[in-house]
Amino acid sequence: MKMPERSSYIRQLFWFSISICSFFTRKQKSLVVLTSFHGDGFRGNTKEIFEKLADHPFLKPIWLSRNKALVHSIQSKHGSESALLTYSIKGLSTLASAGVILLTHVTSDYPFMFLPRRAVIIQSYHGLPTKTG
Repeated sequence: MKMPERSSYIRQLFWFSISICSFFTRKQKSLVVLTSFHGDGFRGNTKEIFEKLADHPFLKPIWLSRNKALVHSIQSKHGSESALLTYSIKGLSTLASAGVILLTHVTSDYPFMFLPRRAVIIQSYHGLPTKTG
């Protein structure tokens, strides 16, 4: 298994320090931010929810990922505003203003990111209905 480079941790800590300033943004009730598998995957319950919400008239789902290729893949299928890089100004501001945040495992799905308390945070787990919680 390949270990992450030290610069990866430094970059993540940098973005965390910026994400703490999320209280400067306004909450958008219709903004739903989703991710899975520690910010690197597009699978599980959050993927299914994202695809169901893609054409919703009121809710605006946005997938956040650390994986550039995954972001481009989702954007090509669902539009340029449907997915963003987690460690970018646009990704950070989207997470900060989210009305709802969905994750599959634990808060580590948004690694080193501050999740605003004013957002509704929903853990969908990654094996429902077979898991208990």
